Amino acid sequence: MKGIKLMIMALLAVTPLGCSADYSVDLGNGYSYEHWGNNFIAHTIGGEVQQVIKGQVESYLKHGDFVVVCQTGQAPSEKKYYLLDLISGGLEVFVDFKSLKDKSIQVGFARKELEDFEKSN
Repeated sequence: MKGIKLMIMALLAVTPLGCSADYSVDLGNGYSYEHWGNNFIAHTIGGEVQQVIKGQVESYLKHGDFVVVCQTGQAPSEKKYYLLDLISGGLEVFVDFKSLKDKSIQVGFARKELEDFEKSN
């Protein structure tokens, strides 16, 4: 019994308490995907980080100078999609995936990668 207690204490000492670590993914041109408990897309200008897409970013897909983003809400009807132009900073908002898909194909995304992206959300 004493050996089991020591083993448990040793495991607790080396096991991280958090489920996941905070991290950042560089998307290019000062934009990044930030995972700080609440996932969001940010733009850094002069060392200052500004949230571009606030709230819970579920996932993103980058292709060239464009990023497709899926954001979840409290209800499935609150799901939004974004198309971010990393060069111009242009941001388009879509409430349905079909509209996003049509526009994203125009800027170079492949139909198959968008269909896979939709399935993952």
